[in-house]
Amino acid sequence: AAQRNLRITAEGWYYPKYKIQEAAERFMKNHPDVKVTCDKIEMMDIAAYMLRWSRGKTDVDLLISRTPAELAAFVAKDLLVDFEDIFTGEFSKDNWVSGFLDACTIKGKIYGLGTDCAVFTLIAREDWMKEAGLADSEGKAIAPKNLDELYDYTRKLTRKDGTGKTVRYGLEARWHEVTVLQTYISGIQPLRGNIFEPDGTTVDFSSKEAHEWLDFWYKGVKDGYMSNACVVDHNAPRSHMKSGITSMIWVDQARFNECGKVLGFDKLTILPV
Repeated sequence: AAQRNLRITAEGWYYPKYKIQEAAERFMKNHPDVKVTCDKIEMMDIAAYMLRWSRGKTDVDLLISRTPAELAAFVAKDLLVDFEDIFTGEFSKDNWVSGFLDACTIKGKIYGLGTDCAVFTLIAREDWMKEAGLADSEGKAIAPKNLDELYDYTRKLTRKDGTGKTVRYGLEARWHEVTVLQTYISGIQPLRGNIFEPDGTTVDFSSKEAHEWLDFWYKGVKDGYMSNACVVDHNAPRSHMKSGITSMIWVDQARFNECGKVLGFDKLTILPV
């Protein structure tokens, strides 16, 4: 039989994290008639795939994307194949984390398979919090009780030079297109205890807490206590913490391990929100 080709495309950082190359090699060993080609790209450009696929062309068969939200536009244009026929035997839906399948379900069908779920956390430099008087007698960081207190923490942890230029930010978050919704709702949940409007399905953008959350970040950037570098670089908070440019980051919990390996885990803490 003629050899078949399977093409996988993903951003470069996916490969070591999910061992894509190793998985491809195992698959080829178990399926000698299939050749798997793995391509790395610097940044996912959803619009480019949309245009190409709408013309009936593609250079990839399996696309590893970032968030389930990116699926909707493709499904609306009937450009994706659903995964409904794979959920049998050991792959039955009962054996999956239900939230992963729910997040990728559109119009009753599943168009993506979740691989991991990130919990957003407030990660802080505990040593700097101690210096700023934000720790208890044992040197353990004290969690802020509300948004006003968190803003005060941010101000106290910010450092500016003689000209007023910020040289160390108090707080950063991932307000990038990749995680802007997750960042938003991760703040609404602790403020309100619910992320939805009264209809139970629409994300809340109108409540008092929603406005307070967005105003909190707007004011922080305006006052020079928070960086807006994350708008163009979704890794900016992690990079800045690792290099000592920021004191706290509101990000997914994986960043704790990534920063801890560089700074030392004894210098970091996760504050409850």
